[in-house]
Amino acid sequence: MVSARVLTLASIYQVLASVLLVGLGLWLWPERATAIACGALVMTANFFALRLLAARALGGSRPKMAYALLLSLKFAAVAALLALFVLVLELDVLGLALGMSSLFVGIGLATAHAAWSAPSPAVAGSRTT
Repeated sequence: MVSARVLTLASIYQVLASVLLVGLGLWLWPERATAIACGALVMTANFFALRLLAARALGGSRPKMAYALLLSLKFAAVAALLALFVLVLELDVLGLALGMSSLFVGIGLATAHAAWSAPSPAVAGSRTT
């Protein structure tokens, strides 16, 4: 089950992965560094907006349809930004994809962190105080 702690860890790890990917891009592929940074920035903003809208949609008694509409608009905005980067600014597609992968790296690291830091039921039940 996904908790607020795992989502916070995913955000932290995603930002760290973004910084690492942009740094590697500047060092290894300077011509793709801008595209990597743009892809990482879009996915960081996308995940932040997704967390914010999903938390508001799932909590409270406010109208849920408005948040569902905002999630659809967020999706359209991300698609429009990616189209702008590729079609108008002609950024490198591989660099964008590499920058966007920071989200998946962040989620994977957060899941591993949460799984390895959680005490096992056998150990937790055998503690004596």
